Amino acid sequence: MIETQMIDSFPPGENPFHHDAVRMGTTIGKNVVVMYHQHQFERQDTIVIVNTETGERMLVKFGEGQ
Repeated sequence: MIETQMIDSFPPGENPFHHDAVRMGTTIGKNVVVMYHQHQFERQDTIVIVNTETGERMLVKFGEGQ
């Protein structure tokens, strides 16, 4: 099961990596960054999708068996 929830926003227009030193990430568009804890060859239990224009963030959790 995949669960989502909105989490605290970052300041609009700022680099999300200046506010989250734990996760690495990939820019997938002018306004979107996907942040994650593990390397691509490891299991991802969560990702964070960031709208860099608004600062909004969504946490996506991947449940057991995914």
